[in-house]
Amino acid sequence: MTGFTRRSFVLTSLAVAGNASLAGRAIASDSPRPRRIFMVLPRADVGDAVGFQAYLDGTGMAVDYTRRVVGTDAAKISAAIEEIRRTKPDLVLSVFTPITQALAGHTGDKETPIGAIPLVFSSVTDPVASEVVPQLSGQGRNITGTRHIAPMATQLKIISSYREFKTLAIIYNSQEANMLATVAEMRKLAAEQGFTLIAKPVPVENGKPREDLLPKLVEQCAKEGADFLYLGPDSLVASKNSPVIAESALAHHLPTFCATELPIKTANILFGLVSRAYNVGGLAGHKAYQILAQGKRAQDIPVETLQRFSLVLRMSVATELKFYPPMLLLKMAEVNTDPLTAVRKTG
Repeated sequence: MTGFTRRSFVLTSLAVAGNASLAGRAIASDSPRPRRIFMVLPRADVGDAVGFQAYLDGTGMAVDYTRRVVGTDAAKISAAIEEIRRTKPDLVLSVFTPITQALAGHTGDKETPIGAIPLVFSSVTDPVASEVVPQLSGQGRNITGTRHIAPMATQLKIISSYREFKTLAIIYNSQEANMLATVAEMRKLAAEQGFTLIAKPVPVENGKPREDLLPKLVEQCAKEGADFLYLGPDSLVASKNSPVIAESALAHHLPTFCATELPIKTANILFGLVSRAYNVGGLAGHKAYQILAQGKRAQDIPVETLQRFSLVLRMSVATELKFYPPMLLLKMAEVNTDPLTAVRKTG
Protein backbone atom coordinates (compact mmCIF):
# COMPACT_ATOMS: atom_id res chain seq x y z
CA MET A 1 0.00 0.00 0.00
CA THR A 2 1.86 3.07 -1.20
CA GLY A 3 1.28 6.65 -0.19
CA PHE A 4 0.26 5.88 3.42
CA THR A 5 2.34 6.29 6.56
CA ARG A 6 1.49 5.92 10.23
CA ARG A 7 1.71 9.70 10.48
CA SER A 8 -1.10 9.98 7.94
CA PHE A 9 -3.54 8.32 10.29
CA VAL A 10 -2.70 9.24 13.87
CA LEU A 11 -4.88 11.99 15.28
CA THR A 12 -3.15 14.91 16.94
CA SER A 13 -4.52 17.51 19.31
CA LEU A 14 -5.96 20.64 17.79
CA ALA A 15 -3.23 23.14 17.05
CA VAL A 16 -5.57 26.02 17.75
CA ALA A 17 -6.18 25.01 21.36
CA GLY A 18 -3.29 26.94 22.90
CA ASN A 19 -4.00 30.23 21.15
CA ALA A 20 -7.74 29.96 21.76
CA SER A 21 -7.08 29.29 25.43
CA LEU A 22 -5.26 32.59 25.90
CA ALA A 23 -7.81 34.57 23.90
CA GLY A 24 -10.70 32.89 25.67
CA ARG A 25 -9.48 33.83 29.13
CA ALA A 26 -9.21 37.49 28.17
CA ILE A 27 -12.71 37.56 26.68
CA ALA A 28 -14.27 35.42 29.39
CA SER A 29 -13.13 37.82 32.12
CA ASP A 30 -15.06 40.66 30.44
CA SER A 31 -18.15 38.60 29.78
CA PRO A 32 -21.23 39.86 31.69
CA ARG A 33 -22.61 36.35 32.09
CA PRO A 34 -21.78 32.73 31.29
CA ARG A 35 -22.64 31.63 27.78
CA ARG A 36 -25.55 29.15 27.67
CA ILE A 37 -25.08 26.07 25.50
CA PHE A 38 -27.80 23.46 24.96
CA MET A 39 -26.53 19.98 24.06
CA VAL A 40 -28.76 17.43 22.31
CA LEU A 41 -27.02 14.07 22.60
CA PRO A 42 -27.51 10.45 21.51
CA ARG A 43 -25.83 9.13 24.69
CA ALA A 44 -24.77 10.66 27.98
CA ASP A 45 -21.16 9.54 27.53
CA VAL A 46 -20.70 10.42 23.85
CA GLY A 47 -17.08 11.45 23.28
CA ASP A 48 -17.98 14.43 21.10
CA ALA A 49 -19.65 16.19 24.02
CA VAL A 50 -16.71 15.46 26.32
CA GLY A 51 -14.22 16.88 23.81
CA PHE A 52 -16.47 19.86 23.06
CA GLN A 53 -16.72 20.85 26.72
CA ALA A 54 -13.02 20.19 27.38
CA TYR A 55 -12.05 22.55 24.57
CA LEU A 56 -14.28 25.36 25.85
CA ASP A 57 -13.13 24.75 29.43
CA GLY A 58 -9.57 25.19 28.16
CA THR A 59 -10.39 28.63 26.79
CA GLY A 60 -11.49 29.87 30.20
CA MET A 61 -14.86 30.96 28.86
CA ALA A 62 -17.65 30.63 31.43
CA VAL A 63 -20.37 28.31 30.12
CA ASP A 64 -23.60 26.96 31.54
CA TYR A 65 -24.55 23.66 29.88
CA THR A 66 -27.97 22.08 29.48
CA ARG A 67 -27.80 18.46 28.35
CA ARG A 68 -30.63 16.41 26.94
CA VAL A 69 -30.01 12.76 26.04
CA VAL A 70 -32.55 11.85 23.37
CA GLY A 71 -31.09 8.79 21.61
CA THR A 72 -33.12 8.42 18.43
CA ASP A 73 -36.47 9.00 20.15
CA ALA A 74 -38.47 11.43 17.99
CA ALA A 75 -40.62 12.53 20.93
CA LYS A 76 -37.56 13.39 23.04
CA ILE A 77 -35.97 15.25 20.14
CA SER A 78 -39.17 17.27 19.62
CA ALA A 79 -39.28 18.07 23.33
CA ALA A 80 -35.68 19.27 23.19
CA ILE A 81 -36.49 21.53 20.24
CA GLU A 82 -39.42 23.05 22.15
CA GLU A 83 -37.20 23.62 25.17
CA ILE A 84 -34.57 25.31 23.01
CA ARG A 85 -37.14 27.63 21.48
CA ARG A 86 -38.49 28.47 24.93
CA THR A 87 -35.20 29.00 26.79
CA LYS A 88 -33.25 30.60 23.89
CA PRO A 89 -29.66 29.49 24.66
CA ASP A 90 -26.71 31.22 23.01
CA LEU A 91 -25.75 28.11 21.01
CA VAL A 92 -26.90 24.53 20.42
CA LEU A 93 -24.67 21.48 19.97
CA SER A 94 -26.07 18.40 18.21
CA VAL A 95 -24.26 15.07 17.82
CA PHE A 96 -24.78 12.60 14.95
CA THR A 97 -26.83 12.91 11.79
CA PRO A 98 -30.41 12.03 12.90
CA ILE A 99 -30.43 14.56 15.76
CA THR A 100 -28.78 17.23 13.62
CA GLN A 101 -31.31 16.76 10.83
CA ALA A 102 -34.17 17.27 13.28
CA LEU A 103 -32.66 20.46 14.70
CA ALA A 104 -31.47 21.85 11.36
CA GLY A 105 -34.48 21.07 9.20
CA HIS A 106 -34.07 21.07 5.43
CA THR A 107 -31.54 23.17 3.53
CA GLY A 108 -34.42 24.81 1.66
CA ASP A 109 -36.12 25.98 4.86
CA LYS A 110 -35.92 29.69 5.53
CA GLU A 111 -35.43 29.09 9.26
CA THR A 112 -34.30 26.06 11.26
CA PRO A 113 -36.67 24.44 13.78
CA ILE A 114 -34.67 26.11 16.58
CA GLY A 115 -35.02 29.58 15.04
CA ALA A 116 -32.12 32.03 14.90
CA ILE A 117 -29.97 30.23 17.49
CA PRO A 118 -26.59 29.10 16.08
CA LEU A 119 -26.32 25.33 15.64
CA VAL A 120 -22.95 23.54 15.81
CA PHE A 121 -23.05 19.83 14.96
CA SER A 122 -20.50 17.10 15.56
CA SER A 123 -19.93 13.77 13.78
CA VAL A 124 -22.34 14.20 10.90
CA THR A 125 -21.29 11.84 8.12
CA ASP A 126 -22.31 13.87 5.07
CA PRO A 127 -24.11 17.12 5.97
CA VAL A 128 -24.67 17.99 2.31
CA ALA A 129 -26.21 14.64 1.34
CA SER A 130 -28.22 14.74 4.58
CA GLU A 131 -29.50 18.18 3.53
CA VAL A 132 -28.29 19.88 6.70
CA VAL A 133 -26.28 22.45 4.70
CA PRO A 134 -26.19 23.09 0.94
CA GLN A 135 -22.38 23.11 0.86
CA LEU A 136 -19.48 22.82 3.30
CA SER A 137 -18.50 26.50 3.17
CA GLY A 138 -20.62 29.58 2.63
CA GLN A 139 -23.49 27.52 4.03
CA GLY A 140 -26.03 30.34 3.98
CA ARG A 141 -27.56 28.89 7.16
CA ASN A 142 -26.85 29.60 10.83
CA ILE A 143 -25.15 26.20 11.06
CA THR A 144 -21.61 24.83 11.10
CA GLY A 145 -19.93 21.71 12.46
CA THR A 146 -17.66 18.73 11.99
CA ARG A 147 -17.58 15.55 9.98
CA HIS A 148 -15.88 12.39 11.27
CA ILE A 149 -15.55 9.85 8.46
CA ALA A 150 -12.50 9.25 6.29
CA PRO A 151 -13.12 9.41 2.52
CA MET A 152 -14.71 6.16 1.35
CA ALA A 153 -12.01 5.53 -1.24
CA THR A 154 -9.40 5.75 1.52
CA GLN A 155 -11.32 3.31 3.69
CA LEU A 156 -11.54 0.82 0.86
CA LYS A 157 -7.81 1.15 0.21
CA ILE A 158 -7.11 0.35 3.86
CA ILE A 159 -9.34 -2.73 3.71
CA SER A 160 -7.60 -3.98 0.56
CA SER A 161 -4.21 -3.35 2.18
CA TYR A 162 -5.16 -5.94 4.81
CA ARG A 163 -6.28 -8.41 2.12
CA GLU A 164 -7.43 -7.91 -1.43
CA PHE A 165 -11.18 -8.45 -1.54
CA LYS A 166 -13.70 -9.31 -4.23
CA THR A 167 -16.86 -8.99 -2.17
CA LEU A 168 -17.67 -6.45 0.54
CA ALA A 169 -20.80 -6.56 2.71
CA ILE A 170 -22.61 -3.82 4.59
CA ILE A 171 -25.57 -4.06 6.97
CA TYR A 172 -27.33 -0.74 7.46
CA ASN A 173 -30.38 1.05 8.78
CA SER A 174 -32.29 2.36 5.77
CA GLN A 175 -34.07 4.89 8.02
CA GLU A 176 -30.84 6.86 8.45
CA ALA A 177 -30.18 9.29 5.61
CA ASN A 178 -26.44 9.21 6.15
CA MET A 179 -26.44 5.44 5.60
CA LEU A 180 -28.39 5.74 2.37
CA ALA A 181 -25.71 8.17 1.17
CA THR A 182 -22.97 5.79 2.36
CA VAL A 183 -24.44 2.82 0.50
CA ALA A 184 -24.94 4.90 -2.64
CA GLU A 185 -21.27 5.92 -2.59
CA MET A 186 -20.18 2.33 -2.01
CA ARG A 187 -22.27 1.15 -4.97
CA LYS A 188 -20.59 3.75 -7.16
CA LEU A 189 -17.10 2.71 -6.04
CA ALA A 190 -17.98 -0.98 -6.46
CA ALA A 191 -18.87 -0.31 -10.09
CA GLU A 192 -15.69 1.70 -10.64
CA GLN A 193 -13.31 -0.68 -8.85
CA GLY A 194 -14.91 -3.96 -9.89
CA PHE A 195 -15.87 -5.53 -6.57
CA THR A 196 -19.24 -6.95 -5.53
CA LEU A 197 -21.22 -5.14 -2.85
CA ILE A 198 -23.66 -7.07 -0.65
CA ALA A 199 -25.94 -4.42 0.88
CA LYS A 200 -28.35 -5.66 3.56
CA PRO A 201 -30.86 -3.16 4.95
CA VAL A 202 -32.25 -4.05 8.37
CA PRO A 203 -35.87 -5.16 7.84
CA VAL A 204 -38.48 -2.70 9.13
CA GLU A 205 -41.71 -3.77 10.80
CA ASN A 206 -44.38 -1.31 11.97
CA GLY A 207 -41.95 1.53 11.32
CA LYS A 208 -39.18 0.06 13.48
CA PRO A 209 -36.00 -1.78 12.42
CA ARG A 210 -35.87 -5.46 13.39
CA GLU A 211 -32.71 -5.44 15.50
CA ASP A 212 -33.31 -9.07 16.43
CA LEU A 213 -32.55 -10.04 12.81
CA LEU A 214 -29.01 -8.62 12.82
CA PRO A 215 -27.32 -12.00 13.48
CA LYS A 216 -29.30 -13.51 10.60
CA LEU A 217 -28.15 -10.72 8.28
CA VAL A 218 -24.52 -11.35 9.26
CA GLU A 219 -25.02 -15.05 8.51
CA GLN A 220 -26.44 -14.20 5.09
CA CYS A 221 -23.44 -11.97 4.29
CA ALA A 222 -21.07 -14.79 5.18
CA LYS A 223 -22.99 -17.36 3.13
CA GLU A 224 -23.02 -15.03 0.12
CA GLY A 225 -19.23 -14.92 0.13
CA ALA A 226 -18.35 -11.60 1.75
CA ASP A 227 -14.63 -11.15 2.33
CA PHE A 228 -15.21 -8.33 4.85
CA LEU A 229 -18.19 -6.89 6.70
CA TYR A 230 -18.22 -3.08 6.77
CA LEU A 231 -19.79 -1.16 9.67
CA GLY A 232 -20.55 2.40 8.63
CA PRO A 233 -21.52 5.48 10.66
CA ASP A 234 -24.82 3.88 11.58
CA SER A 235 -26.48 4.75 14.89
CA LEU A 236 -28.50 1.53 14.98
CA VAL A 237 -26.04 -1.02 13.62
CA ALA A 238 -22.63 0.33 14.65
CA SER A 239 -23.28 2.51 17.70
CA LYS A 240 -25.98 0.43 19.36
CA ASN A 241 -25.49 -3.13 18.11
CA SER A 242 -21.80 -3.52 17.24
CA PRO A 243 -21.24 -6.18 19.98
CA VAL A 244 -24.00 -8.33 18.46
CA ILE A 245 -22.65 -7.81 14.94
CA ALA A 246 -19.09 -8.57 16.04
CA GLU A 247 -19.98 -11.82 17.82
CA SER A 248 -22.05 -13.02 14.88
CA ALA A 249 -19.24 -12.16 12.46
CA LEU A 250 -16.71 -14.06 14.57
CA ALA A 251 -19.01 -17.06 14.66
CA HIS A 252 -19.06 -17.06 10.85
CA HIS A 253 -15.34 -16.29 10.51
CA LEU A 254 -16.11 -12.97 8.81
CA PRO A 255 -13.56 -10.13 9.26
CA THR A 256 -15.03 -6.76 10.26
CA PHE A 257 -14.03 -3.18 9.51
CA CYS A 258 -15.55 -0.06 11.07
CA ALA A 259 -15.59 3.61 10.08
CA THR A 260 -16.26 5.00 13.57
CA GLU A 261 -14.50 4.77 16.91
CA LEU A 262 -17.13 3.29 19.23
CA PRO A 263 -17.45 -0.21 17.67
CA ILE A 264 -13.76 -1.01 17.93
CA LYS A 265 -13.72 0.27 21.53
CA THR A 266 -16.69 -1.73 22.74
CA ALA A 267 -16.89 -4.79 20.47
CA ASN A 268 -14.73 -7.45 18.86
CA ILE A 269 -14.25 -5.60 15.56
CA LEU A 270 -11.08 -6.52 13.66
CA PHE A 271 -9.94 -3.07 12.50
CA GLY A 272 -11.08 0.38 11.52
CA LEU A 273 -10.02 3.79 10.24
CA VAL A 274 -11.54 6.25 12.67
CA SER A 275 -11.62 9.78 14.03
CA ARG A 276 -11.44 10.07 17.79
CA ALA A 277 -14.83 11.36 18.92
CA TYR A 278 -13.15 13.46 21.62
CA ASN A 279 -11.09 15.29 18.99
CA VAL A 280 -14.04 15.72 16.62
CA GLY A 281 -15.95 17.27 19.50
CA GLY A 282 -12.97 19.48 20.30
CA LEU A 283 -13.02 20.83 16.76
CA ALA A 284 -16.74 21.55 17.17
CA GLY A 285 -15.86 23.32 20.42
CA HIS A 286 -13.42 25.53 18.53
CA LYS A 287 -16.20 26.51 16.14
CA ALA A 288 -18.48 27.30 19.08
CA TYR A 289 -15.71 29.46 20.55
CA GLN A 290 -15.43 31.39 17.29
CA ILE A 291 -19.16 32.13 17.44
CA LEU A 292 -19.50 32.94 21.14
CA ALA A 293 -16.18 34.64 21.88
CA GLN A 294 -15.09 36.05 18.53
CA GLY A 295 -18.46 37.10 17.18
CA LYS A 296 -18.29 35.08 13.96
CA ARG A 297 -21.45 33.90 12.23
CA ALA A 298 -21.93 30.15 12.02
CA GLN A 299 -22.54 30.33 8.27
CA ASP A 300 -19.11 31.94 7.82
CA ILE A 301 -17.29 29.06 9.54
CA PRO A 302 -16.72 26.09 7.18
CA VAL A 303 -17.79 22.56 8.01
CA GLU A 304 -14.61 20.50 8.43
CA THR A 305 -13.20 17.02 8.95
CA LEU A 306 -10.15 16.28 11.05
CA GLN A 307 -7.12 15.99 8.80
CA ARG A 308 -5.79 12.82 10.39
CA PHE A 309 -7.35 9.48 11.24
CA SER A 310 -6.34 6.53 13.41
CA LEU A 311 -5.91 3.03 12.00
CA VAL A 312 -6.88 0.76 14.91
CA LEU A 313 -6.37 -3.01 14.93
CA ARG A 314 -7.63 -5.46 17.56
CA MET A 315 -5.04 -8.24 17.63
CA SER A 316 -7.17 -10.61 19.70
CA VAL A 317 -9.74 -10.66 16.89
CA ALA A 318 -7.04 -11.29 14.28
CA THR A 319 -5.83 -14.20 16.40
CA GLU A 320 -9.34 -15.60 16.85
CA LEU A 321 -9.89 -15.46 13.08
CA LYS A 322 -6.32 -16.60 12.29
CA PHE A 323 -6.36 -13.67 9.90
CA TYR A 324 -3.18 -11.71 10.53
CA PRO A 325 -2.38 -8.30 9.02
CA PRO A 326 0.61 -7.71 6.74
CA MET A 327 3.65 -6.21 8.47
CA LEU A 328 3.32 -2.84 6.73
CA LEU A 329 -0.23 -2.38 8.01
CA LEU A 330 0.79 -3.58 11.45
CA LYS A 331 3.52 -0.94 11.62
CA MET A 332 1.01 1.80 10.86
CA ALA A 333 -1.74 0.65 13.19
CA GLU A 334 -2.54 1.41 16.80
CA VAL A 335 -2.62 -2.17 18.04
CA ASN A 336 -5.12 -3.02 20.76
CA THR A 337 -4.05 -6.12 22.66
CA ASP A 338 -7.09 -6.46 24.97
CA PRO A 339 -8.27 -10.08 25.15
CA LEU A 340 -11.61 -10.98 23.65
CA THR A 341 -13.10 -11.89 27.02
CA ALA A 342 -12.36 -8.43 28.47
CA VAL A 343 -13.88 -6.71 25.47
CA ARG A 344 -16.99 -8.89 25.71
CA LYS A 345 -17.50 -7.86 29.32
CA THR A 346 -17.15 -4.19 28.35
CA GLY A 347 -19.50 -4.57 25.41
